This record gives sequence, structure tokens and C-alpha cells, in this order.
Amino acid sequence: MSKRKFFRNREWLYKKYWEEELNLRQIAEICGVCKCTIKFWFNKFDILRRSGSESKMGKKNPNWKGGIMHKNGYVFIRQSNGEYKKKAVIVMEKHLGRKLTPRELVHHKSEVKDDDRIENLELISNERHIHLHMKGKKYKRNCLSLKEIKK
Repeated sequence: MSKRKFFRNREWLYKKYWEEELNLRQIAEICGVCKCTIKFWFNKFDILRRSGSESKMGKKNPNWKGGIMHKNGYVFIRQSNGEYKKKAVIVMEKHLGRKLTPRELVHHKSEVKDDDRIENLELISNERHIHLHMKGKKYKRNCLSLKEIKK
């Protein structure tokens, strides 16, 4: 059987998809055909396909970045349980040799959120953290001044 006709073999398709964990696009590239052709033969052979969430988890996801995620300026690392944790917290916990308590926060001294070097990190309470970020900031009330009312 020529390389281009492999997709017409049920066992070969099944092996590539389920055992080697290739996706339809990858199988199509091997065979030199479009993805819709592979999809046609999957339907013809009644080969069960992975669910969307099954086929796009972790390293199988085309957007996989090695378990590192950037959000709101912070760096998050994927943990073994699948959840993401701030890199700053991981660095601080490793430095301390223990997990943080619920009342402890990691503060970036330079206020650069992705600078997770231990020299830039400080362990503080939530209250202290709020105080640090409110320092020097004055908040105006949402009311109109007398001059605005007269206009």
C-alpha cells in the first residue's frame, strides 16, 4: 500500500490516532491529503474520536506554552494537579521551605509583576499590602463640586 493510501486502512488510522495520539491534521499531513479526507474515512470506518476537551488538554493543545501562563502581568506555572499558581508564590514557598498561610502575600518590591527573583519579593500581610499600594494615593469622592453644580 502506498504512503498516500494509508488513510484507507482502518487499523492504520486507529493506531495513528489512538495509540500514537496524533490529531486529524497531523495524520492528513503524513498522508498528503486534507483534514476533511481523514475525517471522511474516520466516519466511514466508524472510528470514535476524542472529545474536544480530551484532545486539547496540556501538551496536546496547540496553544501549549510549557505550563506557563501570563495573566494581568503575573507569571503562572501549571501544577501537577492541573491548577495554575503564581510563580512569585512558588519562589517564596521554596525560599521559606513551607507553604504560605492564607494571611500571607508575596509583594513585588519593584512593582514589576513578572520579576520573580527572590531579591524582588517580600512576604507581607494582606493589610500591609493594601497599605503599600494605597500610600500617596488620594481618592476623590464621586460627588460634584459646588462649582459643577452651579454650571
